[in-house]
Amino acid sequence: MIESGDKDKATFQVVASIDPASEVAQKWVPILKVLSEMKGVYMKIYLNPQRMVAELPVKRFYRHVLNSAPTFDENGYIHAIRLAFYGIFG
Repeated sequence: MIESGDKDKATFQVVASIDPASEVAQKWVPILKVLSEMKGVYMKIYLNPQRMVAELPVKRFYRHVLNSAPTFDENGYIHAIRLAFYGIFG
């Protein structure tokens, strides 16, 4: 189990149970990470892996571009969040 935040002072409480080697976990973990970084959030994550794995459970890999708070430049403009992949198939 992974626990984050102050349960008594939290405005939001999030409880999740995930298989850490699953494709679903790849999609949810970045979102849960961002939520855990926010003020007023208490989080409890139960890691629930499969007992036996017959084949590699993850066949795709995901990347999320998500921050828990906006960032600004020296002029007060918000930084755009970008993600680029180069040379993936070549």
